[in-house]
Amino acid sequence: MRAIVFFIIILNSINVFSQYNKDIYLYEKNNNVGFVDNNFKVIVKPIYEELGGFQEKFFGEYSIFKSDGKYGVLDLKGNQIITPLYTYLGNTNSPKFFYFKRNKKYGLVNLKGEEIIKPMFDYISALTDKGKSVIVKKDGKYGLVSINGKNITEFKYENISGDFDSKVYPFRKDNKYGYINRKGKEIIKPIYNHAQAFNDGFAIVSIDNKYGIINKKGEILIEPKYQNISYQYSFFHDHQFNVNSKLYYLKEGNKIGLMDKNLKVIILPTYNQIGNFNEGFAFVKKDNKYGFINEEGKLVIPLIYADADTFSEGLAPVVKNGKWGYIDKLGDIAIDFQFMGCVKPFFNGLAVYRNRNFKSSKAHYVGDKCGYIDLKGNIKIGLIFRNAQSFRNGVAKTEDEYSEYLINKNNKKIVLKSSEIEIMEVEGN
Repeated sequence: MRAIVFFIIILNSINVFSQYNKDIYLYEKNNNVGFVDNNFKVIVKPIYEELGGFQEKFFGEYSIFKSDGKYGVLDLKGNQIITPLYTYLGNTNSPKFFYFKRNKKYGLVNLKGEEIIKPMFDYISALTDKGKSVIVKKDGKYGLVSINGKNITEFKYENISGDFDSKVYPFRKDNKYGYINRKGKEIIKPIYNHAQAFNDGFAIVSIDNKYGIINKKGEILIEPKYQNISYQYSFFHDHQFNVNSKLYYLKEGNKIGLMDKNLKVIILPTYNQIGNFNEGFAFVKKDNKYGFINEEGKLVIPLIYADADTFSEGLAPVVKNGKWGYIDKLGDIAIDFQFMGCVKPFFNGLAVYRNRNFKSSKAHYVGDKCGYIDLKGNIKIGLIFRNAQSFRNGVAKTEDEYSEYLINKNNKKIVLKSSEIEIMEVEGN
């Protein structure tokens, strides 16, 4: 192996941005912040006190900014869309509306800077019904109002929840849960200890600490008999997998099973753990051994490993004899068991490798040294980082003792945040 020098790139030019929100990264310079994309191009100059709101990102094509103590909104080209007039501005669940606070009350402003709901509420929770209505709080109680602030329900609920597409909403009244529709009519009486939002026509509810499933008529489809039911899409750390797997995870007697989207139990609660599905597979744990199941619930890779993680790019990390390696979907060894500490699933042809001198696990320890390996198990970037995230669209976030970086696969990096800037060397092929 040979040493390759990373070049520190100075961020001092602005470019038109054409990427998605997930490819934008916050960076600091001279105690101000800006945005850079995954091509290391500055899309917003570092002239702001804050950017991006809570998530420090663009939401859609817009981002909250703070300048001279006031908040406004800018677009992907850095143009100010809403003048910084507000002492507080926050993202809603729609990129076209923002809630603001004035005199301890909340209102709603659109991209034209029009205050479509005056500051009259204690809190604005979420836009629903594709932006036609808003869940708000007033005088300690929740209600549903139209986008122009007209009451749809009385303010009599302890809570109402929903997302942007919701047209039926769980509510809590007298510490019991029921459902209202978009017109504010109570269509399912409050008889549940807990109730979740409807998903594909079904909702998870609980009675006497036992969970079941109902339809929008309130009819019980799965009797409340489980210790827990959770509805999950596959995901892993900072990456959202694009998968179609929609399964219910059933918990009973501290064992996990699965039910498909048609409410058919495909695995009785027999496993200690079932991971999230990706590429048609999920790891399972039973009696301290790991294997893999498919989406039909069949055990396709036997329970022979000491640990395992999610399939990605055709390979899954597994542990044998205290070291990590990778297997393919047939269960054959693709990368030999040689890594002590931890390895992660592959993204963009690279996987994070965390080295430590004690038992291998999926855990992240402060003392880990991190680098990257390729699909053949070769070390492409040496163990120089204190922390490292998976690659996404050609770049990854890393950090050492002094700085946070954005690195690309051509072994260049930029400083996102630093207490001390210095040239680094890494090992590679």
